Amino acid sequence: MKIDLTDAQVSLIIDGLRALQENAAYENKCTSDSEIHDSNNQMADEVDDLCEYLNCCEEVTPEVAICVKGGLVSSVYANANMDVDVYDLDVSDFPDEGEQESADQKEAELDELVKSPGWRAVW
Repeated sequence: MKIDLTDAQVSLIIDGLRALQENAAYENKCTSDSEIHDSNNQMADEVDDLCEYLNCCEEVTPEVAICVKGGLVSSVYANANMDVDVYDLDVSDFPDEGEQESADQKEAELDELVKSPGWRAVW
């Protein structure tokens, strides 16, 4: 499962985990130093691992290689999971009824998509 979080959201989660970790002794009604130490250690490794994971997750720049043979996309390779949509805007020299309209509609969809935030030409 992938969850997209902003840097602010990741920081908030880490702060909350750290506060939870610090307050564990209070919640467990620990009174002696050894009880406090034991209570903190119970969740320390799990919280530390999760905080480290959240802090260290680096964004992978997706790379895509598209193989075209005979004017057709034959395969797509990538270094990350992603969806691939191919917008075939070609029409035959003598288009069937509706073929040109269909291509025009696909082109309009593509134009709208690439105007969305985060989209840009990469080649």
